[in-house]
Amino acid sequence: MTMRVALLVCLFVLTGCTHLRTPHYASVDRLPAGVFLEPEIDSRLELEREAAPLPPEGIELTKRSEGFRRHLYNDAVNYCTIAYGHLVKKTPCDGTESTDFRRGLSLEQGTQLLTQDMSRVRQSVTGLVHVEMTSGQYGALCDFVFNVGGTNFSNSTLLRVINAKQNDRIPLQFRRWILANGKELHALKTRREREIVLYFEGSSVPMTREEAAAAPIDIRKGEE
Repeated sequence: MTMRVALLVCLFVLTGCTHLRTPHYASVDRLPAGVFLEPEIDSRLELEREAAPLPPEGIELTKRSEGFRRHLYNDAVNYCTIAYGHLVKKTPCDGTESTDFRRGLSLEQGTQLLTQDMSRVRQSVTGLVHVEMTSGQYGALCDFVFNVGGTNFSNSTLLRVINAKQNDRIPLQFRRWILANGKELHALKTRREREIVLYFEGSSVPMTREEAAAAPIDIRKGEE
């Protein structure tokens, strides 16, 4: 009888430990960053100048908009993600991720990962914007491209008005990018306003003039 009880206890403990080892990943209603949904930066994009490091105000803007999650989670499209929106893989988390990710990341590690992810973004902004930028403008555009992707930025009216130095048209063009999968999102509207404030840091935001073709744009489809 004692032997049977002991065996049952051992079986219970082993089963319980197995259950505890089975990872549980939360699902979060958060969109994947657009930069991860497109191919690597086109090697034909020649940089006239070296991409500058992302200024502190730029990285803080992205961190604020993305939010930090220490542990792995599945985002709104069921992609395995961690930290400040870093895409681990385009499938759900299943326990096969690297030990570092499964253990969880500190804020410092999350910042380092975001800085690495921003390398592609910095190259896109540097290669596509042909006018001189302040650190605030650079940071705001890096956050924008991280969110919508470099391809969408390259085909945007926003980029065209920036390169044409039509500053009075820039706020409106930022504000158009507020849809995701056809739905207007408050988080995107807030993010665009933060980008505008940083872009015009130290000066007043120009009064936006009305434009007939200024329809809202979906960050997943880009400008048509």
